[in-house]
Amino acid sequence: MKEISSSVQDIIKGVDGFTDVKDSSENGEKTLHLVIDKDKAMSYGFTVAQIYAEISGRLATSVQSTRITVNGIELDISIIDETDVLTRENLLDMEFEVSDDMTGAKSASEGFDVADMGIAEEDGEDENTEETGDSEENDENEDEEESKVHKLSEFAHIEETTSMERISRKNQTRFITVTAAVSEGENAALLTRKLTPLIREYDDSLPYGYSVEIAG
Repeated sequence: MKEISSSVQDIIKGVDGFTDVKDSSENGEKTLHLVIDKDKAMSYGFTVAQIYAEISGRLATSVQSTRITVNGIELDISIIDETDVLTRENLLDMEFEVSDDMTGAKSASEGFDVADMGIAEEDGEDENTEETGDSEENDENEDEEESKVHKLSEFAHIEETTSMERISRKNQTRFITVTAAVSEGENAALLTRKLTPLIREYDDSLPYGYSVEIAG
């Protein structure tokens, strides 16, 4: 719709006498659109739902902890953590960690509980365990299989777009309005007569489901 709107504006600008050509979406905000390669992500052991859940968790920098009452007034207590905030610059560097024996993916920034991994903490030497060459070899193999870290950039990219300030609908059909003013001394009816065949020709070339009409 944005592409069609832009083309319609170009057509209108090509007719001398029209000025101040614009559409109803020009006041939209700049938006980052994260595009995930689903197949590539799944080859690493991640689902799209898991990825977005991790990102959503990182975007929430404040959480309500408790509520207290002071002099009859109830106050919400929130904990704010802005030590590792996601930005446009570091979003694709976000790390995800997956292990072969886990069913879900976790962000490397959160780390793993060793209990979840089924690995004993190496605080000291176990007196009841004798280290042998075989056990050391097994440990090395387990370390290789324990987990792998992947950056978001390995299976996703960012597109910078403009969000719609509002979505207009008529009979449940979305539409964008393109408007133009008539220059001083020009006749609106004559200009519309020149514009109409150009719009109709363009309308005939549009994909199924899209149309352009002159109104107002």
